[in-house]
Amino acid sequence: MDDREILVEDVDDEVDDSPAPIINEGNSWRLIDFRHLLERFPLKNYLAVLTVVIVILSWIVLGVKVQNCNKSCASNCSDWNENSVKAAATILQNLDLTVEPCSDLYEYACGNWPRKNLPPEEKLHWNVHDVLWHENRKAIRYILETAVLNHDESEAERKAMRFYRGCVNESQLADRGVEPLQAFFKQMNLLTYSTSYTTQALTEILARNMMSLPLFRLRTSLTQRHCLISALHINQPELGLPSSDLYQNSTVLAAYQTYIHDVFMLLDTSYNRSIGEQILKVEKQLAGISLKTSEAEGKVEEISLLHLQKSSRVIDWEHLLNAMMSSTNASMYEPILTTSKSYLEKLDEVVASMSHIDLWYYMKWATLLKMSAALDRRFSTARIRLDAVIYGVKEALTPRWEYCLEETNGTFGPALQAIFARSKSSNTTCRMAESIVREINSSIYTHLDKHTFLNATTRRHIQNKLQNMSIKVGFPRRILKTSDIDGDFWGLGVASYSRFFDDVRDVLIFETQMLPAMLLTCVNHTPWPIVAQSAHIHYCPMKSTLYIPAGLLQSPFFSPDFPWYQNFGGFGSHIAYHLVKNVFPHDVSSGVPEECLKLPNKKVFSHGEVSKEDIIIGSITLQVTYNAYTNMMRSMREVNFLPVLGFPKEQLFFISYLQSQCSMCLQALRGDGHNPARHRVNGTLAHTPAFSTAFNCRTGSPLLPTGTNTFCGLQ
Repeated sequence: MDDREILVEDVDDEVDDSPAPIINEGNSWRLIDFRHLLERFPLKNYLAVLTVVIVILSWIVLGVKVQNCNKSCASNCSDWNENSVKAAATILQNLDLTVEPCSDLYEYACGNWPRKNLPPEEKLHWNVHDVLWHENRKAIRYILETAVLNHDESEAERKAMRFYRGCVNESQLADRGVEPLQAFFKQMNLLTYSTSYTTQALTEILARNMMSLPLFRLRTSLTQRHCLISALHINQPELGLPSSDLYQNSTVLAAYQTYIHDVFMLLDTSYNRSIGEQILKVEKQLAGISLKTSEAEGKVEEISLLHLQKSSRVIDWEHLLNAMMSSTNASMYEPILTTSKSYLEKLDEVVASMSHIDLWYYMKWATLLKMSAALDRRFSTARIRLDAVIYGVKEALTPRWEYCLEETNGTFGPALQAIFARSKSSNTTCRMAESIVREINSSIYTHLDKHTFLNATTRRHIQNKLQNMSIKVGFPRRILKTSDIDGDFWGLGVASYSRFFDDVRDVLIFETQMLPAMLLTCVNHTPWPIVAQSAHIHYCPMKSTLYIPAGLLQSPFFSPDFPWYQNFGGFGSHIAYHLVKNVFPHDVSSGVPEECLKLPNKKVFSHGEVSKEDIIIGSITLQVTYNAYTNMMRSMREVNFLPVLGFPKEQLFFISYLQSQCSMCLQALRGDGHNPARHRVNGTLAHTPAFSTAFNCRTGSPLLPTGTNTFCGLQ
């Protein structure tokens, strides 16, 4: 290892199948291909039954072995702990032995994965990361629902638990009905219409109680001045439909109008359907000036309060902000951030063209949408019928706990991260992950000279980016500092488990009241862009920082109990992919001639589902990961083992890599599309010599079409 320093954040830890048989011929390993034998016997038609039997026998063998370990505590099986057994069982049940590894290793390693990991109805794509994210959420749910409130956790964590438990207490939501909402509407002057109301007055009343307003959204975002500060961020509002394009869809609009009718009928049976038409008229106008989601999440622009004021006749922005923040006076030169500048500039003209009563009904409806999820099941059931039309899926009620977890995370995010970090992470976990990160980084750096398709200037550029990259593993240390987290929620009370609507209302008011104290105040910590329980790596190019959350340091990607080959194959390959993708040039394929690539299925490349860059980046990724693994094994030995008899570690490295890539695409399952993951990883393997060596692939097999499987310029 060279003396370059990789910046890694320290984490304080307070807190149904079996492998094909293998025979050893001297120093080489090969799979016994029983299919050649089966072709000569009637058993060929019963291979599926045979694999099921093998799985059952494997489970029995593993179970007996673990029981023997527990009884005798023999030293030769001390490493076979629960995590090892589960990992071995997962590998076995995902394999499809009816597939030849050298023909399609993806299908061999992941063939049974879809049957074991069925996606929710509304998901068109589902992969290992999605499954892990779901498991991480369930781990937090278990703690929120079962933990005994005591003084072991922070006050913020106790508030989060009370908030969540109030949310899932559906019996109290049903008992209270719409009474809390009616009381809230009365407080907001939204119970009955009066000609004395103005847009300005009603907006100011709502703004004192919530920052997500009917005409725009307010929040804070970090920006760099003399220090890192929080600035006011004003964006277009969230409308009743998730995309402005849907307001051009007559089928969706009809379903949306029915939804408006059904919800208002829950409040007042004398509701007039024409009110829904008035609301829809306003929303269509606002949708007409709204940016698409991808555009609204784009470049952040900075404007001044003066700029907003000059372009507005309907809304007095200075008066509005001063009404919200009575303890401070808004400066006309106050920096304001936005990703919806064009919307804000056009808003005045659109609002001026609306009638007061239409606008009043829309503002009442938008407020109702904001609060309806804090009401009983009837409101969520009505939304399900609309979502079924929007997304083209069957009507399915999202489990209440999932909604409540989202609400709790949106309010008490740092507290939930602390709960997850205490229960699912440790110093050992993070230190092992950091050692893999360093080894991968070093492997990329030291093997650059082997990439002859890169010129000297490009290599130096890659080396500089690697040297300057900061890598953070686990979670921000701040979330385990009780005083810091409790300080974020000081002054916010959470009622008993029987008054969830009031908790939601109090949270909205609290966020608004905290706004003046947050604005233009130096932030003494740098928040992570992802939560600790996330199952995805995040790269921030502006900071040249790679964030590896504790949520990814879980099975099947990583575990302190896994052998190194499994941790490198699953977790290490993901680290390498993100490093290679972000330090290599975007046009990396420009130096590689077309004829150098061996594509197992050229049709998917012509369809644009997998690109040359995918194959080249994937091949570099897998090679540097395997080199990093073999380099580490020269200086240390395996201390953990999987009870999977018959697989050499080289094969298990690639199987672990493949099984961290398993996914399903419903279009592919229905026969009207491809699974890009399958073709991407098989294309990668076709250019990875270590793979063909590990599986003793014959020349001419789909993943070894010629005698060598490295592309030009990659040695």
